Amino acid sequence: MKKSIVLILIAIVAFSSQSLAWGGKARPTEKMKLGFTRELNLTEEQQKKFLEQRQQMEKELLPLEQKNEKIRGELGEEIKKEAPDRGKLHNLIKDTNKNMAEIQIRRMDYMLKMRELLTPEQKTKFKELAGKGRGRGRR
Repeated sequence: MKKSIVLILIAIVAFSSQSLAWGGKARPTEKMKLGFTRELNLTEEQQKKFLEQRQQMEKELLPLEQKNEKIRGELGEEIKKEAPDRGKLHNLIKDTNKNMAEIQIRRMDYMLKMRELLTPEQKTKFKELAGKGRGRGRR
């Protein structure tokens, strides 16, 4: 019983940390990203800039994501102990949340930078598409 509670807690912390980066939603798939850019009818140059910027962002985010993986592992090990250190657990959770906030900030900066590359018509379409994505899980 104790073991299953520990595993459930680890799963909850890992899932909630990851989903927080996307506003409580699952991370977009490559297919979703491609569909979004296709609907904006990007020029070749815009597509190239979007791809370059996205690759740069992912490169910058990798160390933060790897750090969170390490922290989640430490969290799991600590919580499995017979007498886990509550202070250490709290600090690990705070560290994870700090990293996730930084990831969200960088992703938002990327999105805003990409939006600057859009034409007025594309910006209008972008707003429409972004509005459609809200509340999908509540249907």
